[in-house]
Amino acid sequence: MHDSMKLLQRLTSTNNDTSAPYYRALSPRFMPLMPLNDGKNAPETLLSPTILAMYDEPKKSNELQIASVPGMLYSLGVSKIDRDKILQVVMDLSGSKTHIDEALKIYETLGMFDEDIAEPLLNATDRIMGAFQKLENSLFPNQKISYENRGFAFLKKHQIQKLMRDHGHTDDEIDLADFDIYDKMSDEEMEISLWKTIENIAMNKTNVLRPSEAVKRRKRDMIYILQPTVLSPFMFTIQKGVSIAGPLILSPTAFAPPILNPAVASPWILSPGVFDPFVLSPYIFCPFVLGPLAFTPFILTPYFLSPNVLNPYIMSSLILSPIGLSPDILSPQAIGATILSPSILSPAILTPTVYTASVLSPTFLS
Repeated sequence: MHDSMKLLQRLTSTNNDTSAPYYRALSPRFMPLMPLNDGKNAPETLLSPTILAMYDEPKKSNELQIASVPGMLYSLGVSKIDRDKILQVVMDLSGSKTHIDEALKIYETLGMFDEDIAEPLLNATDRIMGAFQKLENSLFPNQKISYENRGFAFLKKHQIQKLMRDHGHTDDEIDLADFDIYDKMSDEEMEISLWKTIENIAMNKTNVLRPSEAVKRRKRDMIYILQPTVLSPFMFTIQKGVSIAGPLILSPTAFAPPILNPAVASPWILSPGVFDPFVLSPYIFCPFVLGPLAFTPFILTPYFLSPNVLNPYIMSSLILSPIGLSPDILSPQAIGATILSPSILSPAILTPTVYTASVLSPTFLS
């Protein structure tokens, strides 16, 4: 088991050579399964000690370590064989062994041991971040001033096209005819349209972009039991009510925040989302699989027994949302923060992070 953990760490570190800031503030780690990264990938820590580590590795230069379980057993005169057996029992009881075995199986099934496959997949986060960096560099002075002072700016049509190309779309795949009217608007008209759209969202109106469109966006409200959502994308609506055994499959969402939308046994599968903040929407038995999320913070949204598998997160923070038994497996994260969100038995396995921070978020066996 210990060798497997070291293998996982080595696989992620060797495929993620770029340096990016990562901060831990007032976020102690209790009985962590893996050591912190070292070298240029090491996080900056502030009052975030590692307590009772489950590994026996040399102390990192920037790590405040308070005892380790293997070290304590060694001091008590326990032999290496017995130490390994004790650690194995702890891993089995915590369920960590199962998660690690599943991660290795996924890693092998996807051909991640083949560099021709592993490198493009593990570098996906860098490519996405590069696209947004190029977008930021392409902003006009008035857009930068608006973004810095007001928190948002309106893109031009050619900037949207370039962003899509940087994400790998070819010219044949880009059809932005619907943006022609938008591109001819003045900044004042764009802002009026923006506030009108926000007003419609607040009033739970769905057909905002095309009022004459016959297709109605599906809304989820009240209590839904055994009602899956399949191949039904929706946007500019609020997801509310209780969902029980109602998976979301192949249904992309945009500007469709779940608010007061608790869920049980309702996984999100192959359903990417953008600008969908989760607010007061706890969930359990709801894994997120192959559904990238962007600009989607989780606020007052605890979740349990809900692993993230092959599910990248971009600009998505965790705020006042404790989690349990929900490992992140092959789910890269970029530009986000974990704030006042403790976690238990939720290790990050083969999950690189870029520009992330952890504040007042202790972890236990994670």
